[in-house]
Parts: sequence; C-alpha cells; structure tokens
Amino acid sequence: MNGNVRRIRSIAGILTVLSLFMPCALMHSHAQAPEPEAPASEAKPCAPSTFQWGAGLLSLRMNHYRGSDQYKNYFIPSPYFKYKSENLEAETSYVRGTLYKNDYLIVKLSFMIGFSVESGENRAREGMPDLGYLFETGPMLIVKLWESPGRGHLLTFESPVRYVFATDFTGVEPVGVLTIPYLNITSFPQKYTLGWKSEFSVALMFGSRSYHDYFYTVPAKYARPGRPEYEARGGYSGVQFAWILERRVGPIQLIPFFRWDYLGRAAFEESPLVKTKHYFAIGLGSFYLF
Repeated sequence: MNGNVRRIRSIAGILTVLSLFMPCALMHSHAQAPEPEAPASEAKPCAPSTFQWGAGLLSLRMNHYRGSDQYKNYFIPSPYFKYKSENLEAETSYVRGTLYKNDYLIVKLSFMIGFSVESGENRAREGMPDLGYLFETGPMLIVKLWESPGRGHLLTFESPVRYVFATDFTGVEPVGVLTIPYLNITSFPQKYTLGWKSEFSVALMFGSRSYHDYFYTVPAKYARPGRPEYEARGGYSGVQFAWILERRVGPIQLIPFFRWDYLGRAAFEESPLVKTKHYFAIGLGSFYLF
C-alpha cells in the first residue's frame, strides 16, 4: 500500500475511533429528548435547531474486533460537533434523517462508520487480508414504549437495519446486512443525578451470512496449524449491553461510556478467529465547547 493511502487511512482512523464514544453503534442508544406538550388548541411548534462544536481528547480501550483476545488503547485529540433539528440529527459518529414521525413512532435513515483491523497487528488473523473501514447505512425504527411522569425517563424499542460496506480507500466492497434490535432507557438530567444524562441499552445482534463471512470465515488458502478452514454462516451474532453518560459542566462536555458484547451461541462461535466470547469497549470523551 503506498504512502498516500496509508496517510488517508491514518486520518480516517481518527474519525472512526469517534464512532465508539458517541455511538449508540457502538452504543446504539441516542433517544430523542421529550418535548413539552402544546395545548390542544394550539399547533405544536417546530423544535428549534441546535448546534454545538468543540475539540478535546478521546481515551479508549477496546478489542481489535468482536472475538479478538487482543486490545488496543487510543488517546486521540478529537473534534466534536452535534447538530439537531426537527428532521435531522448529526454527530461525529453518525447522521440520522427522519423519514416519518408521530408521538410514538419514528422512522429514520441512519449512517455510521466503524474500525479497520490490520491483520499484521493481530495474531489470530496473521497472514490474512486486513479488515477495512466499515460504512453502515439503512433504516431505523424507534418506538416509544413508556415515559415517566414528568418526562424524566424514556423507554424505547429501536431497531436499525444497516447495509454494511468495507473500504481500504482503494475500492468499496459490500459486506452484508446487520440488524441490532434493542431496548433503550434514557434518564434525563435531574437534581438527584447531579446533572448527568444516562442511556442504557440491551440488544440482540443478527448478521447475514456474508457479514459473518467477512469477519470469521477462514478460506482454505489461509488455513494453518491452529487456524483450520472455516465457513461462517448467518444468524445470531451475540448480545450487547451499553451504557453511556453525558454531562456538560460550563464549556466542558464529558462522555464516559462502557459496552460489553457476549458472543456465546453466536452463529460464528466455532470460528478459529474467535479467541474470546467477550468484547469490551470502555472510554471517556472530554471536550471543550466553543
């Protein structure tokens, strides 16, 4: 790979890291804040758009990929931006446009990005092709299930279905389909939470055969002692738990997060590339807002 492509990969790597601290991809849990109800005799006004931007530091520790027993630490100067209007949400890690909305149901079009893995840095994948940067896009259904009196807590069912593509910036390869239906509970800032907003989600993950094949199949030409030939199949991809906190203190925005995936009984569990059934991502984003 030439030097220009490597520089592009390095720049893109910084951007894809950001997808893991504001995910709710990684975390998949951005519920919309409730809006005050308008009187019955009045038309409900459109919510004003908001925009925040800044810069700071992202610290992160995570497995190379789901199933890898190797970890990597990141300490990365990172930009921050957040835009929200009546029909569009955008952050460093994702973009969502509303296609349909009523009081209980929202249909959105979402876009996310994900990490690459260089096989030369991973023992299990040594000698195999690198895993490229992932670009995911597709519809997302959000159903409001429950809201507490005073609107301090919100429970939603959210189900993104994303078509996944991989790239090394020399070409684009279709990977497959990933869906992650999850329950998400959002607790908005209260006095007893000391101003923290929190989101906790529990998800089941499912991938198409080609999606699992991209990560976990071992073709015959890459088989070796300790890494036998293996063909992945589609289906259940594991369970995911994610917790993200958020608080602004003056101009400082703090976003600690934690994610754990368990791959027991996943369709690819027997792949020689699965060295552990546990996947962790933990980190802290701290940003100064201008």
